[in-house]
Amino acid sequence: MAVLGFGVAKLFQRLFFGRLRASEREHLVTNMWISVTETLLAMTIFRDEFNSFFVALFGLLLVCKAFHWLTQDRVDFVSVCVCVCVCVYVCACVRLPACMYAYVVDCRC
Repeated sequence: MAVLGFGVAKLFQRLFFGRLRASEREHLVTNMWISVTETLLAMTIFRDEFNSFFVALFGLLLVCKAFHWLTQDRVDFVSVCVCVCVCVYVCACVRLPACMYAYVVDCRC
C-alpha cells in the first residue's frame, strides 16, 4: 500500500511540477527532514491511537507539505525569472486552488 501511495505522489509530482530543479530538491530534502523529525516527536503523544489509518494520514500530510514547498519554490522562481512561458502560469493557476482548498480543510480541523 505504501508503494502505491508513493507512486501516486510521484505521478502527481511529475504531472504538476515536471522535473525538479536542484535547488527544489535541496529545499525538499531539508524541509522534509525537519518536518519528519518534528512530526515523529509529536506522534509520541498519540502512541495509543497508532494504527494504519494514522500512518496513512501521516504520509498524506508529508505529501501535502512537500507539494506546498515545491509550489512556494516555483512561485519564488517565477518572481525572479525574467522570461517565463505561459505554461508555468497555467500550472501555477491549477495548483493554487488545490493548495487553498487543502489549507481551508486543514484550518477547519
